[in-house]
Amino acid sequence: MQHGLAERSKDSDSPEKKILPFRSSIGSIIDLCEHFDSVAARVVATKPSFPEVAVISRDKADQRFWSNEQDVVTAIGEKAQKIYSEELSFREQISVFNNAKTIIAQHGAGLANSIFCKPGTRVIEVTSRSHARRAWDFGKLAIARGLEYHVVVIDAVLDDPFVNTQTPAERIPPCYASDLRASDEAIRFLVDLCSSK
Repeated sequence: MQHGLAERSKDSDSPEKKILPFRSSIGSIIDLCEHFDSVAARVVATKPSFPEVAVISRDKADQRFWSNEQDVVTAIGEKAQKIYSEELSFREQISVFNNAKTIIAQHGAGLANSIFCKPGTRVIEVTSRSHARRAWDFGKLAIARGLEYHVVVIDAVLDDPFVNTQTPAERIPPCYASDLRASDEAIRFLVDLCSSK
């Protein structure tokens, strides 16, 4: 039995169908990467103001804060800068990801922009232990993109095991809502990762 998409033969009189093989998920991501390379080539601005280490911040989000994110930025030094994606145009977001040598971000949608990173860019995904299994979502993208990908698991800070919502049915599991706090050891590890390139 053949698996794939059936496509009618180009000869409209022929009832034959040709089977096209399905692309693997990595193959599909590679196709997307090639498309986004052409998009990035058209919109990327190269300015000295882009940080070498872009820390994608969630300071202005409603949940999932990184309580000592500024300590990490300070420890890395002047080559690091917090980036607030929600304040940037899409073009500016593409430019930040395309120009940075290292991206540090919590697990979440902000990492989708890593598709605009140049191959070889270091992407460090920071997550809690309960959410670490989800890190592979962006790991597949990183592999297809040729990125140097790392997952750093840091401590979750849970005051309440669920986000305060009106009904129990609306409560968000703690792995999606927990705040993070990096230990001194984790901060040193992040600094070392950023220094080794």
